[in-house]
Amino acid sequence: MAASNLDCQMPMAGAKFQVIGAGLPRSGTNSFCAAISYLLEGPAYQAAVQCALSKTPNHALALIDILKLKARQIESQQEIHGQQVKQALADEMHGWVASADAPLCLFVPELLEIHPDAIVICSRRDREVWVESMWKAARLGDPKILYWLYYWVSVLRYSPRMWAAQTPIWRHLYGVNMDSKNNAQKIWDRHHEWLRSVVPPEKLFFVDLKDGWDPICRALGTPVPVNVPFPRLNDGAALEKTMKELAVQGILRWITILGSGAVLVILAWRYFI
Repeated sequence: MAASNLDCQMPMAGAKFQVIGAGLPRSGTNSFCAAISYLLEGPAYQAAVQCALSKTPNHALALIDILKLKARQIESQQEIHGQQVKQALADEMHGWVASADAPLCLFVPELLEIHPDAIVICSRRDREVWVESMWKAARLGDPKILYWLYYWVSVLRYSPRMWAAQTPIWRHLYGVNMDSKNNAQKIWDRHHEWLRSVVPPEKLFFVDLKDGWDPICRALGTPVPVNVPFPRLNDGAALEKTMKELAVQGILRWITILGSGAVLVILAWRYFI
């Protein structure tokens, strides 16, 4: 049965990397990964989920390092840094059948060079709906707020660094930052234009997940599952719910620490004064 909830997966020995998920965040990447994982019988690396729900910060730290290497490559224009990016990506993708979500959707050419037999599938949705969803996420993603909010949540402590490390890559690829609805629209349009410019047409597939199994199965050349519901996971709602729960943990930890500190100050004041 296809997955029906947000879940962190583990790499699988012997898994062959077959699909580069090129859809932007909030374009159905959770449903996409669940479908791909079912069809290819292996784990799909959904970057946001792996970073947010993993028990260790290893994935987040690895992706931050890759983003920094890419920024260094853009700045220096030296091939050595490009080779380092590809090696780090190859290491991180070992044991997975597919990748999806940011920042991995920003590394389509590199992933295709590492895995020349893979295909590229870009999940899409209504452009204006995506802009509203993505802009909401961007406004909630202020690195300064996130840093303190998730400081005591070991994995999410690195979210601000991840967001900051992606910014120069987005600007390099699309010419703008995710700092307004107008720029979000430009990013949507330019991302799909960029994909058409860097991926051979016979390897590039655009799918709308509201159409269910059919377009993905056509891209993969696999039969459509019989009597298996297509996974309908709400990227925004599911991840937002998880993030809120973790934020509450962070806030409670701050209250505990600050409350204990206040008690100590009061006791010291009463004892010494």
